[in-house]
Amino acid sequence: MARRTLLGISAVALLLAAAGCGNLAPPTAWPPGNRQPLILGWQQFFRIQWDSTTRNGQTSVEGYVANDWNFPAQRIQLLITGYDAAGQHLGQIIAWGPNEINPGGRRFFSVPVAPGATTYDVAMFAWNWVQTDGGTILP
Repeated sequence: MARRTLLGISAVALLLAAAGCGNLAPPTAWPPGNRQPLILGWQQFFRIQWDSTTRNGQTSVEGYVANDWNFPAQRIQLLITGYDAAGQHLGQIIAWGPNEINPGGRRFFSVPVAPGATTYDVAMFAWNWVQTDGGTILP
């Protein structure tokens, strides 16, 4: 009986946790902020090309991140800043980009953004370099 109660409580907790993590709805407003990339001078390692697109009423910033450095990059986060027609800063979004980009490679990204912006800026917010020695990943 206690095992069944414990299983029931565990199932409810798992469902509640999943409900909080499963929000795939596009943003409805620009979160305020004046964040900067965690690594200044990221432009020496990466190039980003982007444009905004609208499909079914949802605006997204889409484009490519190119890795110009000699190491693979993983867990890439992008910093997207939105501006209105007058050039006023509306807010920023930090979003996951491509999971991994090999040296010399480029990967596509698409990030849903809140309405209201007419222009955008996209920067590399954070990433991890992958360094190997004979096939072993170094910390």
